[in-house]
Amino acid sequence: MSQSINERMLTAVSFLSLFLYGFTATLAGPALKAIALDLNLNYSLQGSLFSGLLGGYAVSTFVGGFLADKVGRKRVLLLGLSVLAAMSFCFGLSRTYFVTLGSMVLIGASGGFIEGACNPLVVDVNPGKSGFVLNLLHAFYSIGAFMAPFFVGLLLAKNFSWRVSYLCAAGFAFVLFVNAALQRFPKVHKNNPIGLTDVAELFRKPVLLILAICLGLYLGAEVGLGAWVVSYLQEELALSPFNASLVLSTFWLTIILGRLFCSFLSKKVSTASLILLSVLAASVSLSAAFSLKSRLLTPMLIGFSGLFFAGVFPLILTLAQSREPRFFATAMGAVMGFAALGGLTLPGFIGWIAETYSIGAGLWLIIAFLLTTALILLATSRTRVHTGAEPRP
Repeated sequence: MSQSINERMLTAVSFLSLFLYGFTATLAGPALKAIALDLNLNYSLQGSLFSGLLGGYAVSTFVGGFLADKVGRKRVLLLGLSVLAAMSFCFGLSRTYFVTLGSMVLIGASGGFIEGACNPLVVDVNPGKSGFVLNLLHAFYSIGAFMAPFFVGLLLAKNFSWRVSYLCAAGFAFVLFVNAALQRFPKVHKNNPIGLTDVAELFRKPVLLILAICLGLYLGAEVGLGAWVVSYLQEELALSPFNASLVLSTFWLTIILGRLFCSFLSKKVSTASLILLSVLAASVSLSAAFSLKSRLLTPMLIGFSGLFFAGVFPLILTLAQSREPRFFATAMGAVMGFAALGGLTLPGFIGWIAETYSIGAGLWLIIAFLLTTALILLATSRTRVHTGAEPRP
């Protein structure tokens, strides 16, 4: 059955909202050295900005998913976009560490509300296509994340302030807020309301806990790489700010391509196998990159590792959706909330190791997180968590 114009508009609003969050959430990585110089931040304080981002995201995904099932997708999305607009504006004007950190925490919180609304919304208006449409939705996050380092690198190369990027994001968020407010969203099913007992039941399911741990380890690896790789390439391989930013843009570009490819591959390969192969390939690619320390090969390996990172996040969400279709938004919010609680630790740890040893030494934690994810997947591959079937004898 073909989509109505309203359903197409809701899909477009969801895609653009996640694009904008991806853009805003990743601006600080390529701008990190400029931000640190402007605000006089050491490595530990720089790392705390990204931990704050994930901390805000963690809390809001718990609440956002529940509210999306309770009061509807529209109110939650509008809340997320309004917070994103206000906090991007504050971040762009901030002159102190604590205001900057607080703005970063609330930018992360806006992302939890946006994802809490958009993940179930695109499934609502695209029935029977959850794996495909979730991969496509998160490809738009990657497009935003791809644009951010390129945009920041261009601004810095032209001697503009990094602050301009956040003020632009604030303006775009306001435009999206107005557009979303004018749309007609699907109504919450009043005959099947979610209550706190249903939420408590979700948290007792080991399947969702295992998925949350895997997603948390992956998210820590993705955020850690995005936060520190530009500084690593500048300080340890002597790349220019623009060229280092291009490497991060390439990483996000290959994630876009990988997610588009995974949208089709997920129809032919089991979800569990696809996740496991992706995590192992990403580990090998980054291990080679950090070992070689080549000005030619290391940037190439880091950039193209995005192909392997690509499908992990949306594929794990697809598994969560298949486990709990009744209260999809709440289940997804629970998984992403636990995931973010785990993922927020890595950027700070990398900053601490960078302060003590070097950024390059800290980046090996990314590989440790990815390999731990692979071990968990291997340990549970014979259970119903991944295949949806009974364990094989």
